[in-house]
Amino acid sequence: MTAAPAAVPAEQLPAPDPAPGYWTEADAAGLTVRRGGHRLVVGSCTDALSTEPGLFVEYADPGAFTDGTLEAVLADLAGRHPGSAVFQVRTPAGTRLPPPWRRSLTYVRLTRPLTGRPRPDGLRIVAATEEHQGPVRVWTARAIRQGADEQGRQAAEDDIAAAAAEVLDARPTVLVAVLDGAPVGHAVLLDEQADAVTAAAHTELWDVLVEPDAPHAGACRDALVAAAAAHAAGRGLPLLGHVVHRSDESRSAALTALQARGWSTDHIYWTTSPAELAAVLPPTSIGTPR
Repeated sequence: MTAAPAAVPAEQLPAPDPAPGYWTEADAAGLTVRRGGHRLVVGSCTDALSTEPGLFVEYADPGAFTDGTLEAVLADLAGRHPGSAVFQVRTPAGTRLPPPWRRSLTYVRLTRPLTGRPRPDGLRIVAATEEHQGPVRVWTARAIRQGADEQGRQAAEDDIAAAAAEVLDARPTVLVAVLDGAPVGHAVLLDEQADAVTAAAHTELWDVLVEPDAPHAGACRDALVAAAAAHAAGRGLPLLGHVVHRSDESRSAALTALQARGWSTDHIYWTTSPAELAAVLPPTSIGTPR
């Protein structure tokens, strides 16, 4: 008798299937690797800030995460891409990779009614206008800088400014929290996004930031998130966001707080370096990529 599958905790979503045309496109691009009975989609990537080259596993069959196939494939491909400085892997919500893998990003989806602090008097959430462009650019650059710092990535100020300009030049939806007439924070929303693996449409809450010394900062942030959720719902789309993990942590208080407020883990990104991976690999590997 087959045991019933374990229930998926409310804070994480079950692994979805790739989009119907996913494998056809991956094969045509020469990104599919077949090994040990598993399929992986692996390509080159470049860090937007450091410009370091690397390898990115966008998808792997579940068994590849547990039998050494993932690591063996990356070790072999690293030999063909000797300049690779980083390996990054996307996994479903319920997958946990052992060291030397470090959790770097967790994408979350709003799946339950939001909970938050009472909205303070004098707070308005408005669409950004020309008068808000200055603080919005400052906040966007700060978000990029904080994310880089938390992961121990070096980034020049010019590169941070360029990355912020790239985000805002794409004309995202920007909501601004105005408290007692003064702008104190923003939410940046990327509309009509499509998941790279499933092709599912969604709105991404790319950033939400409130000045830490603003009165009622937490409540202002909650109000921005609620407005973002209403914006996505009005478009008939789910709302996704992400948590950046520090290089020395596997789980953050921020993620735990989000899960308590109505968010569930959608998928996770893990990172390691070729040298760290080589240090734990056995001298032989399974099969041959083809």
